[in-house]
Amino acid sequence: MNDNDFATNLGNRIRELRKNKGVSQLELAYDMDMSMNTISGIELGKISPKIDTLKKIAQKLDIDISELFDFSEHAPKDKVIRKKVEEITRKLLPQDKVTEVEKLLEATHAAGSGKGKLAFVGDGINDAPVLRRADIGIAMGAMGSDAAIEAADVVLMDDDPMKIAKAIRISRKCLRIVYENIVFAIGIKLICLVLGALGLANMWLAIFADVGVMILAVLNAIRALFVKNL
Repeated sequence: MNDNDFATNLGNRIRELRKNKGVSQLELAYDMDMSMNTISGIELGKISPKIDTLKKIAQKLDIDISELFDFSEHAPKDKVIRKKVEEITRKLLPQDKVTEVEKLLEATHAAGSGKGKLAFVGDGINDAPVLRRADIGIAMGAMGSDAAIEAADVVLMDDDPMKIAKAIRISRKCLRIVYENIVFAIGIKLICLVLGALGLANMWLAIFADVGVMILAVLNAIRALFVKNL
C-alpha cells in the first residue's frame, strides 16, 4: 500500500466513523478549530494528517485511535495487500510495554531465523525504555519528548507516521545503490587486473579503472537524491 492509497483509505474510514457518530464536517471542524476544507481534504485523502491530528479526531469522535486504522474491510481489493492485525494492546505502563516488546522480539527473531527486526514508534517519556530496547526505535520529532528522541534510532521530523513507509523505501533504494556500486567497482577492477596480467591493459585503462569507476559510482549514487515520488 503506497502513501496515496493509505491516505485515501484512512480518509474513508474517518468519514465513515464521523457519519456513524452523527457528526457533520462542520461540527468536527469547529470542535477541532480547523477549516472545513482541511477536514474535507483529510477525508478525501488529499491531506495526510499528523498523529496529533488523528488523536484529536479520535477524541472528538469518542473512539480509540486504533479504530481509525481498521479500514482493511473497506479498502479496494485490487489496490491493497491486506495485513491482519493479530493483537492490539493498549493502556500499558512502561514496564508492561517492555514486557510486551520482549515477547515480540523473541517471536520476531525466531520467525526470521535471527534476521527479523522489530520496530517501535513512540513519542512520550514512558516510551523511551521500549524505543531503546526495540531493534529500531522511531520517535516523533515535533511532539515527541526529549527522552524519546534521545532513545530512538530514527526521528520523524513532522510527526507523520505514514513517512515510516517512505523511509523504508528510501533506505532500500540507498542500499540497492550501494550494492550496485560495490559490484560495479570490484567487477571493473578485476577485469582490468586480468587484462593487465595478460598484457592487454594500457595506461588509459588503468586510469579508467581508478578515476573513471569513481566518477561513474558517484553519478550512480546521485540517484539516491531523487526520492520525492517514492
